[in-house]
Amino acid sequence: MTGGPHPAGVTLHLVQSSGAALGDCLAHCTAGDGILLLGAGVVCLAAKDVDGLSPDGVALYCLLADLQARGLSGTAAAGPWQPVDDTHFPLLLERYRHCVSWK
Repeated sequence: MTGGPHPAGVTLHLVQSSGAALGDCLAHCTAGDGILLLGAGVVCLAAKDVDGLSPDGVALYCLLADLQARGLSGTAAAGPWQPVDDTHFPLLLERYRHCVSWK
């Protein structure tokens, strides 16, 4: 995770699988929320149009270790998704008041 501090958010959405999970998540996101792709969810980054799907004001993150495990590290670097390492993952969870998992 790079950059300066971000304001506290409302809900962090954890997308843990590819397929319908990201679409379902996006239907419930509002400004101030964040989305974290982790586990098999990072495979969503391989879709061509995933970068333009998020609503305005929604922060986009992906777990670096899961990107690396699937050979997708370069995919996140080219778009708006901010890689988060294992050290910063707990800090990201603390930043949001609520957490919802999507599988």
